[in-house]
Amino acid sequence: MFVADEARGRGVGRRLAAHMKERARAAGLDAVRVVSHPPSEGFYRSVGAVRVGTVPAALPKITWERPELVFALG
Repeated sequence: MFVADEARGRGVGRRLAAHMKERARAAGLDAVRVVSHPPSEGFYRSVGAVRVGTVPAALPKITWERPELVFALG
């Protein structure tokens, strides 16, 4: 999920996250897993995700570890 720079701070990301959770529940899922860009971890945590691990770098294209988060939908 990405929000354009000029739209940040307007609640777009929060609405997208709420919509994603709503659609996932409607599809019968009990959780959604997100592998995030490190600077976005705080946002995901602020909308209800919990960090469950770290995904290692995938060289040569991704050279950094990424937080793995889960939204519990139950």
